[in-house]
Amino acid sequence: MRTVLSIIIATLLSGCASSDVPLNPSFPLTVDQGWDEVHAMEASPKRLERPVIVLGGYVDPGSAPIQTAMFIESATGDKRVMVVNTTLDFSFNAARDHVIEAIEEAFPSSDPHATVEVDVVAHSMGGLVARYAALDRAAPLSPWEKAGVRAATNNEDLTSDADTAPSPKRLRIHRLFSICVPHRGADTADLPFFDPRQHAMRRGSRMLQQLDAALETLDYQIIPYTRLGDSMVGDRNAAPWGQRAWWVQNLLGDSPHFNSSNDPRILADILRRLRGEPHYTTSPPAPLPYPDAE
Repeated sequence: MRTVLSIIIATLLSGCASSDVPLNPSFPLTVDQGWDEVHAMEASPKRLERPVIVLGGYVDPGSAPIQTAMFIESATGDKRVMVVNTTLDFSFNAARDHVIEAIEEAFPSSDPHATVEVDVVAHSMGGLVARYAALDRAAPLSPWEKAGVRAATNNEDLTSDADTAPSPKRLRIHRLFSICVPHRGADTADLPFFDPRQHAMRRGSRMLQQLDAALETLDYQIIPYTRLGDSMVGDRNAAPWGQRAWWVQNLLGDSPHFNSSNDPRILADILRRLRGEPHYTTSPPAPLPYPDAE
């Protein structure tokens, strides 16, 4: 069934080879080569080193993360792949607790301070949920935090349950594979909506400041990807400060943002890394291929 799904998707996206131009010199994999590699790995599965958690984006109904999880299962033959849908978690604290509780239920940890070690494949806002869940926030919120959440930068509310102490555990990440994640804020987050999650994704928000401060002592690797022309997040925002994302050209007729998590080139690179095999991206990542992009 998973192989059939990948063939259907590949067929729907056939004729998109022209989207290989420009070809990223640090990620020189074409669309057709990406599908060939994904199918080859499905034909010869290789077991995961650790569980994988798949997180979708803002108001994601769940179909894209499920497809991603199916590709990972098919290429590894490993059932330790779990999708956690945080669409109905209307705050980052709620999403954080949901992710940690789901992992604890599926893969119990004896560590009172952290979950089992996992790899995370995250699209869009899901990458910020993962980073937020990985923060060391075992202590209850201070009185200043309780009083100051709504008065923070841009008036954003990190959480609608601001007076609730966070989960005592943190998410223990080994690698975070981030796809079109607004690490530096999302271009569309400045639109006049009132969702506290959107406010937290604005440039300079209190939450993004917390995540940026944590970069200095990060104990896991962030491996960022993006597709050119992503106007939802902004392709220049798709890597944490001090990093560049590996970019690919968008597929013709496709959404640069919404369908990026199952781009065959990005999938192939992530699957290779999850299988412990040589990957297609090389360091340092090439700059975005247009002037004044960074």
